[in-house]
Amino acid sequence: MRAFLIPLLLVLVPPSRAASGLTPARHHPVLTGIVAAGLSEYHYAARPLDDQLSACWLNAAVEATDPGRSFFTAEDRALFARFERDLDDRVKASPPDLVPAFAIEARFAMRARERVAWTRAALLAPLDLLNDERLVADRSKAPWAADEAALKEIWRQELEEDWIRLSLEGIAEEEIPTTIGKRMDRLEQFLNERESADVIESWLEGLTTCYDPHTAYMKPVSADDFAISTSGSLEGIGAQLSKDGELVTITEVLPGGPAAQSNELLKDDRIVGVAQGQEAFVDVVGMRLDKVVRLIRGPKGTTVRLKVIPARSVDPAERREVSLVRDRIDLEAVEPTLEIVEQVTQTGTRRVAVIELPAFVGEATDAEGGKRPSSTQRMAALLAEAGAVDAVVLDLRANGGGILEEAVGVAGLFIKTGPVVQIRDGSGQIEVMEDRDKSIGWAGPLLVLTSPASASASEIVAGALRDHGRAIIVGSESTFGKGTVQSVVPLDPILSAFVPELNGKNLGGVLKLTFSQYYLPAGQSTQAIGVPSDVVLPSPLDGRLVLERDRPQALPADQIPSARPKADRDLASLRSELSRRSVARIADDPHFAAMSEMKRLIDEMDERTELSLVLAERQAESTLRKERWEALEAKLVEHEDPVREEALRVAADLADLW
Repeated sequence: MRAFLIPLLLVLVPPSRAASGLTPARHHPVLTGIVAAGLSEYHYAARPLDDQLSACWLNAAVEATDPGRSFFTAEDRALFARFERDLDDRVKASPPDLVPAFAIEARFAMRARERVAWTRAALLAPLDLLNDERLVADRSKAPWAADEAALKEIWRQELEEDWIRLSLEGIAEEEIPTTIGKRMDRLEQFLNERESADVIESWLEGLTTCYDPHTAYMKPVSADDFAISTSGSLEGIGAQLSKDGELVTITEVLPGGPAAQSNELLKDDRIVGVAQGQEAFVDVVGMRLDKVVRLIRGPKGTTVRLKVIPARSVDPAERREVSLVRDRIDLEAVEPTLEIVEQVTQTGTRRVAVIELPAFVGEATDAEGGKRPSSTQRMAALLAEAGAVDAVVLDLRANGGGILEEAVGVAGLFIKTGPVVQIRDGSGQIEVMEDRDKSIGWAGPLLVLTSPASASASEIVAGALRDHGRAIIVGSESTFGKGTVQSVVPLDPILSAFVPELNGKNLGGVLKLTFSQYYLPAGQSTQAIGVPSDVVLPSPLDGRLVLERDRPQALPADQIPSARPKADRDLASLRSELSRRSVARIADDPHFAAMSEMKRLIDEMDERTELSLVLAERQAESTLRKERWEALEAKLVEHEDPVREEALRVAADLADLW
């Protein structure tokens, strides 16, 4: 990446006090200018700071502050609209102008305090849960409340909805007012503890969101947490968290950690309660993210229990309890595993080697000073250990990526030589990373098993082996679709260059910046579309993960010239025949039927437009959904891993047809 140079002349200005009582620090205008200039100059999308970006920035900042549209009125939104076309001019000013950021913050603080007072008063009287009313299921696209009276009607409906959800969770009726009251206490505490650095982080989050979902500014405390989670080892549960409105969301489940090993937590699950050991749960709805992180972290060997709303749950009131033993998570110690399975076909018995690779990690030194092999080295050893087999299955279903060089090395074990991935930067320069090692670990029938959780480097391996004519891809319709590359830029050195007295004070934070994009050897990007499967199988993850293409401002898929005009082998006829056989096998399979039905249930919930505010009606709906879901889960429990078993059958067919 080119040197991060900021072509701005910035000066410090005295801080001004916002109506919320917060005072922007003297260095915040400088920091804002640095981030804005860095994005416009070095982000892959090369999006200029203009009126169009200004409108996106304002909208994103307002939506991030009030994602449920239950704090601001249409009048408030109209007040913010005066900034819509001049944020670009304000950030280019010398010094950059932070008035819009603190104006939005001040209005939010005012409305939030009004809501706290209103809710406390409303809890003193009984709620009417018998009137046949409907609540908008997703207010993120609903109109803003016309005025304060309409806003209070939204608060009344949402208070009734909170009551219903807590009741459906099993909270005793007499305890519900206390639970909701404590949430109001936390909201008030959140407002009291909010600092100017939080405002700047939120403000710049609006700007980075307009570039792509993976670009982000992190204030120093957030940057420290991010550094801990990516430094190679940490003690905890092995998950990265973020705040989404009032809820804490799991943004990444790290391979090798307690969360991943439990198989009970997914990306996009939302945490609503945390308990230490067998102690009572602490409700964390509305709690600051750093406080939730401190509750979850703890000494190795201790137990933490999480109360979780599953990603894209089929029931708004569904809560799942997950118990995890904290451990020291060594991100480099993620080992591939090998199993030899005999699979009977029409022509005889086929020996299939199944290698599960959860991440791509490099060579490292262990605690005793010894060398731990890289993913490529370990994979090569496992292929040699497999010996005489008829086919190999490379299972990348839980592989969210890792070190790019290791992905190239792993792909190289299955091809003679040639390109594995192309990387294009924002200037259009293309770098081709190739396998130059002529040795091959396995030259025979190869199947790559993927899922919606297969992302980044795992998509590169799957796509490259497909482009080389070396592998059949089996799994969901496509992989996750993350084809962009990020770099983390520490901002302290840049900030200190403008404000020397801040050197060493750690006030800058970091900018995680998308600066290039991946392309497969044939030229297609994996961004947004992922890698499609040749043989499509329903997956337990279908519908439960928010894929790259579903995320706001996700960069689009595109194509560049091919770096490999011709594949080693044309597998088109094999793909067609293998798919035909698999479709025939799974047509009447109750396990795959159950997974397809689960996705339909999730889709039904996503497509809801309204929720009943009649408690008895919601209880009946919830009971029916739970019965349907539990019946489907029971069918899956009968078979530990139907997707893997069908992949083995496809691999055996592949060996027969090779």
